[in-house]
Amino acid sequence: MLDDEVLTPDQLLYEVNNLMDSREYEEAYSLVLKCLSDSQFQIPNVYSVLSRLCLNIADIYSRADKEKYEFYINTGYRFAKTGCSLNENHPGCVKYVALFFERKLWLKGTKRWIEKSFDLKQQLLKSLSFDQNDPIILHKIGLWCFEVTGWTWVQKKFAYALFKEPPRSSYQEVTQNT
Repeated sequence: MLDDEVLTPDQLLYEVNNLMDSREYEEAYSLVLKCLSDSQFQIPNVYSVLSRLCLNIADIYSRADKEKYEFYINTGYRFAKTGCSLNENHPGCVKYVALFFERKLWLKGTKRWIEKSFDLKQQLLKSLSFDQNDPIILHKIGLWCFEVTGWTWVQKKFAYALFKEPPRSSYQEVTQNT
């Protein structure tokens, strides 16, 4: 199917899924961007798929090109937020907001991650509320617990300076969420 033959959002999503199955992420990304200028495609399902594509493309560049990696992380986050602005309870968009938020925090460093640790956990838990068995979100919650549990003395002191009651976790909680 050529991109000018795409008539409906369902047809677009079908074509994009085929391209993603073939790992042709950038071609799928370009196709969705072309269609996005038409208002019928400006729906949460399309923004969710576009976010997923950005995440896949970012993963490709994660070690090879930091600028492209950051571009796709920030762009994917904006697409996921746009989808949430259309439907704040769209499971796909909520999931990708959480995943991109976590990656954006790591781009800013450990200090920023600690500052936003409660917000990150809330985003992850909101996503988990839509699918209690989502392995990616369960893994990210487990990583959050592991990170908080493993904070150094200095990181804990920094967290206490920021919060009356800083985030806490345990290795037992890590194993429950991975």
